[in-house]
This record gives sequence, structure tokens and C-alpha cells, in this order.
Amino acid sequence: IDKVPKVMSPVLVIHGTEDDVINISHGLAIYERCPRPVEPLWVE
Repeated sequence: IDKVPKVMSPVLVIHGTEDDVINISHGLAIYERCPRPVEPLWVE
């Protein structure tokens, strides 16, 4: 996650809201650190 701010291309985060393995907070953290984020897609 510390490398995300160095990604200069647009980033699309897609994450399931009911994911039991990786909490959605991880997807949100990546999205918030992107310098050029695309609107995230939260899948229910």
C-alpha cells in the first residue's frame, strides 16, 4: 500500500462489500491513496 501513491496511471478499485477474506476498508485505503483514482466500484 505504500507504493500506491507512486502509481501515475488511473487506478480503478473494484471490491466486494461482503468480502469475508479482505475487508472493504483495504480497498478504500488503496482508493484514498491513489493520486489519479477512478470512481471506485463497490460490488454488493
